[in-house]
Amino acid sequence: MGSAMRKAFFNGFEKKYGIRVVETSPVDFGKLRAMVDSGNVEWDLTEIGGQDAIRAGKANLLDKVDPKVVDRSKYPPTAQNPYVFASSVYTTIIGYRTDVFKGGTQPKSWADWWDVKKFPGARSMRDHPTDNLEFALMADGVPMDKIYPIDVKRAFAKVREIKDRVTFWNNHADSYKLLRDNEVTMGCVAHTRAVLLRRDTAGAVDFTFNQGIFWVSNWIVPKGNPGGGRVWKLIAATLEPAAQVELLRQMGNGPVNPEALKLVPPDPASFA
Repeated sequence: MGSAMRKAFFNGFEKKYGIRVVETSPVDFGKLRAMVDSGNVEWDLTEIGGQDAIRAGKANLLDKVDPKVVDRSKYPPTAQNPYVFASSVYTTIIGYRTDVFKGGTQPKSWADWWDVKKFPGARSMRDHPTDNLEFALMADGVPMDKIYPIDVKRAFAKVREIKDRVTFWNNHADSYKLLRDNEVTMGCVAHTRAVLLRRDTAGAVDFTFNQGIFWVSNWIVPKGNPGGGRVWKLIAATLEPAAQVELLRQMGNGPVNPEALKLVPPDPASFA
């Protein structure tokens, strides 16, 4: 992920402004809150999941996006949260080992994912209710248009059916490693990681978009960030259409800027 963002965003920004971008460890909401509350903020900006980004904004942990530097006027209204910059989109999907599931036996749905007789082996899931409850209900036969409001009791009961076979991960890098190292036969994984897995394993890992859940990646700026207002220049650089398409090329993240869509080829899957 870091190398893809460096090629898409950071290298060009550094060349243009002479400001070095230093990458660090994955974000954690608890660490974000602790840094802001203590006044000892280490990050100028960080990428975080949508639900935690909105939560951080409501908790007064973030600076508002500066509209004088970051022009989102052409963005859809749903991507104009005052504290959150939507940088790209992705889908959480089923990834699986093709050297375990061959021919026509690959899992194609969450019902398949839950079927340990037809599809044996260990699984991996995010250690968070996000996604898992929806996946569980789909596996239990709930129609897509009836998922919400979520029947939490039913969803957790379905998760309990399989939890003994599941390794729970806390960050997307772990979801990648578990499948790459053949520690699990299938897993919940961002399609962006799955694209890299398919490349890096020469096809030993593949994936399906069927019944995937759509997500938005977000940049946020913690209150008291050491870089101050310079951070908005970097965020503005990630808004550039060519940069967003380069991220699509590198690992499959969909652009958010409508202008970038004009640069996407007729078959964007050819990037993967």
